[in-house]
Amino acid sequence: MDEKDKKILLYLKEDSSLTTREISKKTLIPITTVHKRIKKLKESSIIRRYTLDLDYSKLDRSLCAIVLATLDYEHLKKHNLNQNELARKIKHLDEVEKTYHVTGGTDMVIIVRVKGTSELELFLDALKKRFDAIDKTQTMVVLSEE
Repeated sequence: MDEKDKKILLYLKEDSSLTTREISKKTLIPITTVHKRIKKLKESSIIRRYTLDLDYSKLDRSLCAIVLATLDYEHLKKHNLNQNELARKIKHLDEVEKTYHVTGGTDMVIIVRVKGTSELELFLDALKKRFDAIDKTQTMVVLSEE
């Protein structure tokens, strides 16, 4: 990767819907070069996918919460599950935006988007009931995002 690739990635990171022509104009790199470089970045899996940046308030999910989950590894072992499989199952819940495996006193971080605190409370109750491998949780409500 060189400076041209970094420039291209910077603009794509900001707005992945930009065309190669728009990126070319912004970076002053010829359009064919931009196209070839984006293709190489995809082939080398540096660019894995293009995503959306949603306005959750317009989707009636303006409350974001970070749930720190500690797992019961004996339960996982007893049910022939591992942390990755559990994270995939949790990720498929409508309210869940993202899951992370982490180190430290917590095993998993779950990013949740809901309408409000009452919906968050219902989600947390359902989460613990549905996934017995979650031993305990600690929830932080996000006050603002940048």
